[in-house]
Amino acid sequence: MKDTEQYIIKCSGLGRLVESIKPKNDIEQYLFQLSCLGSIVSCNNVFTVCGQSAQYLRTNRCKISAMCVLPVGEILVLDVGNNQVMLLDQQCQVVSHCSVAADSREMCQITPSEVALTVDYGNTHAVQFITVTMRHLVTGRKIELQHKCSGIAHHQGDLFITSNTALYRYSLSGKQISKLHEDKYGSWTGKSCWIHPDVIKNLNKIKNGIFCFKLLFEH
Repeated sequence: MKDTEQYIIKCSGLGRLVESIKPKNDIEQYLFQLSCLGSIVSCNNVFTVCGQSAQYLRTNRCKISAMCVLPVGEILVLDVGNNQVMLLDQQCQVVSHCSVAADSREMCQITPSEVALTVDYGNTHAVQFITVTMRHLVTGRKIELQHKCSGIAHHQGDLFITSNTALYRYSLSGKQISKLHEDKYGSWTGKSCWIHPDVIKNLNKIKNGIFCFKLLFEH
């Protein structure tokens, strides 16, 4: 078999080609100089809780369903018990508030000074935008939806909204881009959603699980 291979190389001229190649060992020497070819970065950091404190809002019927922490340290709280969004300072004192529609569900941050919350009652299904301006809350535009809405998350200029059974992707202008997932085997199969960092996670209360979807964000 070996004699056959040598005969084929001789007849095809490959032998002369092999003989004319002079290998360079620069790459080999460079690799030997490296201490390693890479490093593994672990994201499994261990955090230790050194202390805790509690702040209570002195508001009747207060029922917090969502909150967002702004870069300046202020906190936006969705109080569904009183149908309002409150702006808290770093001492958790209410500095501003605005009324929202009944049955507001969840809230997410859009920009350092803007949030969006889902509103769902009767035939009303919408996303309401609220802006923080000079420590005051200003109600902005509203996006009307054609389906129920519960959970909401924002990522790379898109909104991800759940309808209790399905997960939708919308543009910030209100255009539906796609329906990413749907589970009709229950009324709470798609309640909440959040993103970390390019994986969207959907809470399924019926199956007591969290379903993860790896997304390639292309427009």
